[in-house]
Amino acid sequence: MNPNEVHRQLQATISNGLTDNEDDDVDDDGHDSDDDDGDADTNNADDAIVDRDDEDDDDIGVIKNNTLYQKTGETPISLTILEARWRLFGHILRQAITTPPNVAMTKYFKTEGSKQRGRSKMSIVTTLRRDLKSHNNDHWPTRLHSITDLDPLRDIAQNRSDWKHLTTTIYRSAQAETLTLSLSVVVVVVVVVVVVVVVVVVVVVKVK
Repeated sequence: MNPNEVHRQLQATISNGLTDNEDDDVDDDGHDSDDDDGDADTNNADDAIVDRDDEDDDDIGVIKNNTLYQKTGETPISLTILEARWRLFGHILRQAITTPPNVAMTKYFKTEGSKQRGRSKMSIVTTLRRDLKSHNNDHWPTRLHSITDLDPLRDIAQNRSDWKHLTTTIYRSAQAETLTLSLSVVVVVVVVVVVVVVVVVVVVVKVK
């Protein structure tokens, strides 16, 4: 599903939850007693003003991503995929070396050094490598560059509790990075708006 469509559906859910009043009286015809016109647009998510009183929102009708996730109790899909990716990786590492996924990983590391040129290609291994490098906990491995780096990860995977702790550590690091990125985007937008306003004011003053 298109990410924009997912965002619109989530926004519609929030809009309906905030604009619908559960205590509204309903007449015999199934219409709200306060809506004699039967105007269907009052419940239209596209026309509804969302979260008027939310102090976290600078603009009426705008829902920030963090606010949206908080109100729906959901997390970014990228974090859900990350968690599922590491659960699957642990399951593979617990299997025998002769299973197809482990054979494929072994072959990948044996050929990567001799054939890799230029920019590294995106693959499941490079994605796992990036995930593993993101955390700053010295208790867990941070490298996945050779076949020997798989050995400590394979040992950790045998203990499901330890693997869950490693996955949680990586998840929280990614979560903090996502929040930092969101805040950075907000700061950049605010700075751009301020600069534009200042430029407009200066131009107006010069014209006068």
